[in-house]
Amino acid sequence: GTKHMKAFTIGRHSDNDFVIDNPSVSGKHAKIEISEDFKSFKFIDLDSSNGSFVDENEVLQKKISIANHIKLGSYQVNSKLLFEKLNVFIHDNRTDFSKEFVRLKSVEENYKNKKRNLKRDYQIRTMLIRFGFVALILVAIYFLDFEFAKDQNTLLRIGAALFGVASILTFIIPIEKKLEELQEDLQVKYVHDFVCPKCKKELFQRGYKYWHSKKNCPSCKCKWVELK
Repeated sequence: GTKHMKAFTIGRHSDNDFVIDNPSVSGKHAKIEISEDFKSFKFIDLDSSNGSFVDENEVLQKKISIANHIKLGSYQVNSKLLFEKLNVFIHDNRTDFSKEFVRLKSVEENYKNKKRNLKRDYQIRTMLIRFGFVALILVAIYFLDFEFAKDQNTLLRIGAALFGVASILTFIIPIEKKLEELQEDLQVKYVHDFVCPKCKKELFQRGYKYWHSKKNCPSCKCKWVELK
């Protein structure tokens, strides 16, 4: 059969997972059983004094979703809030995060690729800016029909001089600083994304291979690797 994590309880008593302080609600009014894939929810009334209602029909147990209208006695439950609390409960009580952990491999690969490409793309772009600057001025000189521009060697010398000026300009204009900023932004995103899928412990100090060998999170002890 389908395995369930412990049930999510609803009621007036403070030890419930969803506490509703309303006289119409029993101390332990109902519970919700959660399927193994966390996608299916069964609402079960716990012999409450005033009954449980789903879409105006009294129920002892029924599969529910966020779309249902749920009443405990005469109290109308806020379905959105109920399912928010249910999702937090699932996250806190789950132990197997191996599917989410595998995704960190592509997070790491993407970061390495982007970091590599960033420098290369930036170098190409600055080179193109320099060539573009030189070509533009040479074309302008040629079409303006200056006497000195008739000679090909003179044009080449002017081009070389302009390329030198363009190179100096790209160093004066903080190209490297811009590259550093982009690399920093990339790293900030990586640090934010390369974390334990359950407790969000930062893992960027070591690579995916190292953490995979650990099999569990050293902080929250959730399972990272599916044991075959």
